[in-house]
Amino acid sequence: MAGLVEKGLTRLGNELDTAKRLEAEAAFAAGHPDFAELKQSGRLTAIRRDNPLLDEVGAYFAAMLEREREAVAARLEEAASAAEKRTLESLRSRRLAATLGQGQGAVPDRGGDPELSEPGRFGGMNTVLARRLAARRAAAGN
Repeated sequence: MAGLVEKGLTRLGNELDTAKRLEAEAAFAAGHPDFAELKQSGRLTAIRRDNPLLDEVGAYFAAMLEREREAVAARLEEAASAAEKRTLESLRSRRLAATLGQGQGAVPDRGGDPELSEPGRFGGMNTVLARRLAARRAAAGN
């Protein structure tokens, strides 16, 4: 008789635990609308199969963490491509500015050089250019 009572109490305890667990799960699902969706899709079962230490709530949070990681990875990828685009655009504009300005290969500004703005006063254009060429050759050591 004691064994029968023991079995009955054990079964009643298990049913009570199951009822409490289902009640807690329903309360959790009410506060987390994605929970029911993930449970129906089988995602929670797959996560629990990969990690048997997790219950359904733990599997839910693991799924949410996975979603968040994917979202962060997508945002990082987007930010990296935007930064790369800005960098390339900056390099292009610098290169264009260097070719348009007074860079190394640019034609000198005649307004600032009196020999080139008024070559007649200095013996003519050919004389001015010949003097400049000789000065450059001397500076280069030729």
